[in-house]
Amino acid sequence: MCIRDSSGTAQPSSIDPQALFGRLPDNRGVEAIATTSAGTFLCAERQATSKRPNCALVTPHAVRYMSVVPPEPILDLGGVPTDADADSAGNIYVLFRSYSPGDGSGAAVVSVAKDGARTPLATLRPPLTLDNMEGLAVREEGGHVMVYLVSDNNGSVDQRALLMKFAVIH
Repeated sequence: MCIRDSSGTAQPSSIDPQALFGRLPDNRGVEAIATTSAGTFLCAERQATSKRPNCALVTPHAVRYMSVVPPEPILDLGGVPTDADADSAGNIYVLFRSYSPGDGSGAAVVSVAKDGARTPLATLRPPLTLDNMEGLAVREEGGHVMVYLVSDNNGSVDQRALLMKFAVIH
C-alpha cells in the first residue's frame, strides 16, 4: 500500500489493510485514506458493527479503531465510506455513499475530530443533485474549510460525473 506524503508524493507504507480489518471481500477494500499529523486514517468499504469497526487511525506506536457511521437514512440504505481527507487542524472528513434501485443514490459527510468525536455535516438525498459520490477533498481558503465531492459515472450513460463544493460551517 502507498500513502501520499505532505508533498503529495506516493510513498510505500507498511500498513497492511488485511491485518487491520481482516479479510475484505473483492471490491470492498480500504476505500478511504487520509494522512494527518497524528497518523494515517483508513476506512474499509463496509458498515461498522459493535464487533467490527470500519475505520482505524494508524500511528507509529498504535492503532486506534473506531466505528464511523453515516446519519440516517444513508445508514439505513447501506452507506459505506468511499473517501476521506483531513484539514490542517487534524479534523478528518469521511464521505459515505449509498445506492439502491428503489431509493437512488445517497451521500453523507461526517467529520471526525482529533479527540474522536464524530459530527454528521451533510446528508444528500434526492431530489438534490447527486450521483455515485466516490471522492472527497478538503481545501482551506480564507480561513474556511471547503469540502469537494466528486461522483464517478463509471462510463455509464445512466450516471453523471459531478463536482460539488461545500463550505464547512461550525
